[in-house]
Amino acid sequence: MGAIMDIGNKLTRHRTLLVILDEEEYEEKIGEVWKSLGKLGKRICYVCLNKPYKDVIADLKNQGVDVKNFFFIDVLSSYYRRQEPLENCIFVPAPTDMGSIMKAISRAVKEKGCEIVVFDTLSTFLVYKQNYLILKFTHRVLHENLTDAKKILITLKGGDILGKEREGLIKDLVMFVDVSVTLGGRKEKDFRGNCQ
Repeated sequence: MGAIMDIGNKLTRHRTLLVILDEEEYEEKIGEVWKSLGKLGKRICYVCLNKPYKDVIADLKNQGVDVKNFFFIDVLSSYYRRQEPLENCIFVPAPTDMGSIMKAISRAVKEKGCEIVVFDTLSTFLVYKQNYLILKFTHRVLHENLTDAKKILITLKGGDILGKEREGLIKDLVMFVDVSVTLGGRKEKDFRGNCQ
């Protein structure tokens, strides 16, 4: 629990954070991450990569998280059918359209005043893209001039189907971020000991 509550503290000291969640504990741990983000009192751009906006909103509300400071980017819903525009959500045409995702993030930061951008879960891209394309996108996201917006990359580890690919992605992502935190599994820990 200590590592989860430390997310706000890490964001005050670092611009980029990688949160690694064990696949088996994702639902429990993501709820704790949401609660800690909600307590920051910052405008948050939440990029929904593995669930549609409506499901994420329902999950947040079930966890008792106030969604008024959240702005959403949904990459799944428009893929199946056209969505009506919403004040608190941009619907991107497809989960593979990384250019549109970048434009939506830029709008969220510049027009909606988002101070933190959260990607949940970046490892979902492994279904659509090869590792190097995900890294290219991530590098662009982390180094794009989005004012002072902090970035949180959430990714999964483990799992039978993409476990090996996820581990490779995590190894590469750790090189891009200021600090990495693993939540769940045998032990919660920080990766970069000098950044704790």
